[in-house]
Amino acid sequence: MQEQLGTSWNVASVHREGPEAVRVRIAPQHPNNPTLQCNLAGGFVTFSLPTPTLLHRTYSVVEQDAKGLEFVVKNVRGGQASRFFSSVIQEGDTLEMMAFGNALWQPEWDDHPQHFIAFAGGIGMSPIISCMQRALNSNVGHRFTLYQSSRSERRRLFSKELEQLRKSPMCSVYQLYTETQNRSIPSAGRVTRERVIQWLENHPDASTANYLVSAPHGMMEAVHRGLDALDVPMAQRFTEHFTNRPLSHETEVLHPTASAAPRPHCTLEIEQDSGTQSFTMYGEGRSILDAATDAGVEVPASCSGGICLACQAQVVEGEVQLHGISGLTEEEKAKGMVLCCRSQPKSKRLRLRLIN
Repeated sequence: MQEQLGTSWNVASVHREGPEAVRVRIAPQHPNNPTLQCNLAGGFVTFSLPTPTLLHRTYSVVEQDAKGLEFVVKNVRGGQASRFFSSVIQEGDTLEMMAFGNALWQPEWDDHPQHFIAFAGGIGMSPIISCMQRALNSNVGHRFTLYQSSRSERRRLFSKELEQLRKSPMCSVYQLYTETQNRSIPSAGRVTRERVIQWLENHPDASTANYLVSAPHGMMEAVHRGLDALDVPMAQRFTEHFTNRPLSHETEVLHPTASAAPRPHCTLEIEQDSGTQSFTMYGEGRSILDAATDAGVEVPASCSGGICLACQAQVVEGEVQLHGISGLTEEEKAKGMVLCCRSQPKSKRLRLRLIN
């Protein structure tokens, strides 16, 4: 689910979240804002930032209530957006929200008790903490098991929230610190395929739980390799991507012919409100979004990893080769919807109509 809009929000507060991130709370300028009427547990918001070079950036919602919402921005060396949030923005400033949506939390989870087993690392904890809050603060009877990896205890995110949530008898939290020197203690070390198997092979709900994965690429790869070894179905895995780098299970399991499929030279036409533009792709295996950008064709996008859904399009003519996981629903896929960042041409002619 994604909504496109351009609405102004007031910055209510900005404060540190650990030594390497800032936490921003915003409130809508106008009442009855549709964003706050939607479930954004595990969801995202996209902003147009007033930086020297106009930027669109997407962030995971970490907390939502009737008056506003919060998100966390990690400090990235040389990053314009992170520098803006850590050094420029102040309480009372205005942000323009361009889109919001949710591809992680499934609506049916609100109806029946679930056991969630989550693996989170670094800033990837952002969508997981909001899912934990929705699950454990509901009356549905959800259980939540979290494996959180951080560089050190000092750098761990959301410590206060986790201390409160882990008081629930329905919640179990396991911490790992990759910079801990004493490798003999249980919390030390990295998440590996072998550890995932060890933790889950005797878990009574391992075969029926829903798995939430949000972490750096290497950790997500290890988790999915472990889940592969335990024969956990893909339908029970829900992954939050922060880049367009596909995981091995996405190319090998979801689209086994993606790497070997012939990619023809393709004449590609993209329809949007301003008219139709065409360009040629030469079978190099790049995404439609990347090729369109290089050809000077503007396709709306706030990410390149299937998160923001801004590059959603409908196939009018031709075929596409999917790669990786997208946030589209099965109903949307059945209607011929694709994400330009997660698609490549499969036919010599392809015509797409942009939705946003």
